[in-house]
Amino acid sequence: MMKQTKFTVLTLTLAAALTIPAIINADSAEVTQTESKLPIVTPATSTESPNDFIVIVPLTNYSSTDTSAGSAFVVPGGFGYGKLHFHNVGKGAVTVTVQHVATGLEYVAVTIAPGAEYTWRSTTNYPQGMRSGDYTVQFHSSTAAVSVDFDGYASNSVT
Repeated sequence: MMKQTKFTVLTLTLAAALTIPAIINADSAEVTQTESKLPIVTPATSTESPNDFIVIVPLTNYSSTDTSAGSAFVVPGGFGYGKLHFHNVGKGAVTVTVQHVATGLEYVAVTIAPGAEYTWRSTTNYPQGMRSGDYTVQFHSSTAAVSVDFDGYASNSVT
């Protein structure tokens, strides 16, 4: 029962952490975040190690009538092995940056062509994992409105 209570509190905290910054940082450009119609399970479990990873960003489309959009997520302590997936569904190339708020450390800086996908794994450049805490995600295009599908996961295990 205690694990379920901790899980519920963690889930509510993550939901608030994802929602509140988006509301506070909204600018005059129209930005929409559309939840995917695909089923999302949070957290996923396995028979060997229950709750070994959590969804830190549910599959969401970040679209803007402007050439930029932003998002945020939280990596909880002990879940530093991350996987972030981006799919540019817009008409122009999009530059994606992911930055740790407290330290300013930039984990991702990549330009994704229209229609292309990019998956970033922390184990490639950060074998010890990502720092826990708040992260910002910025989407920028120099030629067209932004439209990117984005989701992310954090695990307590490198495997």
